[in-house]
Amino acid sequence: FKLGEDWERVVEALTIVEGQRGFAKAGKPLQRTDRPLQVSRWIQNARLCDPMPLGDRDVFTEAWWRWWRQIQPESRGVGEGEGPVPVASRVDTGEWDQMDKPGQNGLYSVVASLAWWGETMLHNATAREEWCVAVDDVCWALGCLAAISADA
Repeated sequence: FKLGEDWERVVEALTIVEGQRGFAKAGKPLQRTDRPLQVSRWIQNARLCDPMPLGDRDVFTEAWWRWWRQIQPESRGVGEGEGPVPVASRVDTGEWDQMDKPGQNGLYSVVASLAWWGETMLHNATAREEWCVAVDDVCWALGCLAAISADA
């Protein structure tokens, strides 16, 4: 996927986090509550390399944000609500256990779904802006997970 420098930062951050955890093949999955249907289908279909078709992008992004909010540490206070997670909620204290899920059913699912979303927004400035917000928040969260592992 060629989605720009922000995207490359997410891939790098995921690589660091997964590397710190020994590139586990499988582990406990991320919470399934509100997980986008496309992510579930991707997992059921052996995680194919090709992007999953999103269907209605707006429906997908609403589901993606609900799922992303559900897997955040409680300390962020964003489990309820819709749409992008406010930057003001970024507190790196708290329990990251429910998001710290390495392996193919964990953080890879978040990053893969961002890639599919990214493929749909290349010619839509409004969609790109929201995607960039998601990419930035995922990158921040991965950085927090990397810091926890580095401190341990």
